Amino acid sequence: MKTIYLPITSNKLEYLAKAGIPHTAYFTNQSTHIKLIDQPIAYFLAPSFLKKSDLGFIKKVKDFAKKTDLPQTGVNSSDISYYRFNSIPEQTGEVMEIDVNKAYWELAYRYGYISGEIYQAGLDTEKIGKLTRLVALGSLASKKKVFQFDGQNYHPIGYQFDPVLRSYFFHVSLELDLIMNRIFTDIGESALFYWFDAFFVSPEVAGYIESELNREGLGIKKQPIREVKKIKSNSFEYLKISDLDKGKPRVRTFTIPNQTLNLNLLSQYTV
Repeated sequence: MKTIYLPITSNKLEYLAKAGIPHTAYFTNQSTHIKLIDQPIAYFLAPSFLKKSDLGFIKKVKDFAKKTDLPQTGVNSSDISYYRFNSIPEQTGEVMEIDVNKAYWELAYRYGYISGEIYQAGLDTEKIGKLTRLVALGSLASKKKVFQFDGQNYHPIGYQFDPVLRSYFFHVSLELDLIMNRIFTDIGESALFYWFDAFFVSPEVAGYIESELNREGLGIKKQPIREVKKIKSNSFEYLKISDLDKGKPRVRTFTIPNQTLNLNLLSQYTV
């Protein structure tokens, strides 16, 4: 079957529906895969930052994981915290962001879900970007929502996923979460919060975090934060984090899960 690669912004799906061309569409958070029913042609719509070589790398990661024959781990997404917050004041002093460097990639290699060759290739930042690495590992947990178009209407078919591969990804996520939780507890009120693979803490505990992560075989990247501002609305609170990214101002938001959980953001990392 011939596959044609298109940007995720392509209107190919809309065109096929308007033209009445039967097809099956597979949706994930990162991509759309369309297979024509009466022709040996498929379309793969992916984010613009993913080149054809990146898609090949992602496939290589998934293919290797399938061949490992490692048992299903029994870990589910619900077993993982993903984040943890302390009580955050209206005004904060100096804050440091500490990212666990290549955390998921390192742990995936440690537990045998990627090979040494794939591991080294993923570290070549000139060829493989950070987002590509994350998408590659996330593809193990991908859950496709499937629809079939009969020429007039779409019919939901259900979901397609590999429970064994999903358990590999969740195992990696759980192992990192256990490390993050332990360190977060150790540093107490010096921590504002952690979110997946990043701590937001007082600068004086940066050395302790670095030594603990080194003891776990993991490295760090440090980034000073210019401002942390807590904002309240009628239904939820969130943090507005201001810093610099490659010398340019950047603002990010993190929902505080005391009343409303931002499931859309969470699902981007976990399915």
